[in-house]
Amino acid sequence: MIAGLAARDRRRLVDAVDQARRLLMGAVLRIEQRSDDADVRAAQAAYLAEIARRFGRPLDPWNQGSLTPARSQLVVDDGRPVGCGVLRDLAPGVGEIKRMWLHPDARGLGVGTRLLAALESAARRAGHRAIRLDTNDCLREAIALYESAGYLRIVRYNDNPDATRFYEKSLSRAARRG
Repeated sequence: MIAGLAARDRRRLVDAVDQARRLLMGAVLRIEQRSDDADVRAAQAAYLAEIARRFGRPLDPWNQGSLTPARSQLVVDDGRPVGCGVLRDLAPGVGEIKRMWLHPDARGLGVGTRLLAALESAARRAGHRAIRLDTNDCLREAIALYESAGYLRIVRYNDNPDATRFYEKSLSRAARRG
């Protein structure tokens, strides 16, 4: 059907169809709250593998243990896990987001913003007034997401040897309006 198009126009049409597919995918992805199940563990394993690849070295053992008890959010595409994020209690009134990750196919669609908002909502329901997270300087996309969502840099608050940046966001009503 597209054989009559010039090569350049065929490429433009294929690119447009791919973009439409990606936008539709972003609209249908579900974010579910899950306990520690096989899908959550698989998504977290994919996160750990990607981070080790991006760091160019194995992660410190500090980062490889279980995060239970914690509340997990799982991004699902037609039953297949394509992302995750974990909320755990850090201190009274303070939660922590860990292992937030999206499969490359789910990136650039606004799903990271939705996942972060779901984790923040879970933190509010858990009674947290603030949420913290750590990340690494090489994870520029994550840093941009957190900073655009209102996270502010703070001093180191944990012993994570792989983390180089630390953030916190107030979850108070005043902070949500701004």
